[in-house]
Amino acid sequence: MPTWKWRLLTDIAVLATIAVGTVWFLRREGQADLSRGSIPATLAVDGASFLDGGEMPQRLTCDGDNLSPDIKIPPVPPATKNLVVVMDDLDAPFGFIHWLVYDIPPSVREIAEGASSRAQLPPHAAEGTNDFGRMHYDGPCPPSGRHRYRLGLYAIDVSLGVPAGETQAKLAAAVSGHILARGQIIGIYSH
Repeated sequence: MPTWKWRLLTDIAVLATIAVGTVWFLRREGQADLSRGSIPATLAVDGASFLDGGEMPQRLTCDGDNLSPDIKIPPVPPATKNLVVVMDDLDAPFGFIHWLVYDIPPSVREIAEGASSRAQLPPHAAEGTNDFGRMHYDGPCPPSGRHRYRLGLYAIDVSLGVPAGETQAKLAAAVSGHILARGQIIGIYSH
C-alpha cells in the first residue's frame, strides 16, 4: 500500500479517536441533567425506596422485580406547570437513561414505588423511551462494579404536550430555558 494511503488511514483513525473522545467527554459532563448544571439543586427530593447516597434495594433492579422507585415530591415554585423525572447511570461510560417521566402535574406530591410497572403513573403523565429502547422503567443492571444512579426531578414553567415515547435528547430540547428548579437523589447498586 502506498505511503499516502497509510497516512490517510492514520489521519482518519486519529480524527475518529478525537471525535469519540469529545462525544464521551461531553456526554459524561452533561449526563442526563436536563439543566446541564446551570440550575442549582434546590428541590429536596426524597423517597421511601432508598436514601440519598444509599444502596438501592434489589427489588428496584434487574436482579429483582424491576420496580420504579418511590419519589416524594416537595413543594415546587408557583409558576411550575409540569414536572419531569429522569433516572440515569452516572457511571456508565456514555451515560445511560433508565427512566423518563414527564407531563407530571405540579400538584402531585408522590409517585409510588412500582408505578411504572403497574401503569399507575399520575394522570396525564407520559413515559419516554429509555436507553434500553423501552417506554417504562428499567432498573439498575450494571455490567460490573458499583454504579451511582441519579433520580432527577425538574420543575418546568411550560406544559410540554409532547407525545409519549420521547427520548432524553428531545425532552432536553423541549425544556431548555424552562427549568425553574431541580433536585435529585442518588442511589448505589452492584450485583
